[in-house]
Amino acid sequence: MTEHTQEPHRDIESILDALKHMATELLTLHGEMIPIAATMAPDKAITHVGYQSDTEFPKSTKVIQDLTEYLKAQADLGTIHAAGLAYIASLNNPDSTKSHDDAIIFDLESRDDHARVAIPFTLNESQPPTLADIRRLQYEPAFFVTG
Repeated sequence: MTEHTQEPHRDIESILDALKHMATELLTLHGEMIPIAATMAPDKAITHVGYQSDTEFPKSTKVIQDLTEYLKAQADLGTIHAAGLAYIASLNNPDSTKSHDDAIIFDLESRDDHARVAIPFTLNESQPPTLADIRRLQYEPAFFVTG
């Protein structure tokens, strides 16, 4: 594999690392998190994207929709090279005593690559969450799309 073909994968991996770090911090400090996003500029600088709402507890679906629209607009303008969105969801878990696991879902994209991964977690009082193994999920790009 050439250096060029590995670059998109490394870019979304860098976005994943930044979002995972922020999500873990938020879960450690607050025991919860609203959806968060991050972008990578063409020079590879990563910026976290905040969300401001008039309500104290905005609905996650609204935050995800608004952040997705923002990331798509930035991709359309060409101001970002890669982007990612992280949010909490429940995953079915047939191998567990529970019917589902809480997980951080990461939607990750660049112009040439995309992935959705889930990291199940367990909250621990005043401690960082315990993260399970990463799972890859099906995903259709939402930020770097044309049309």
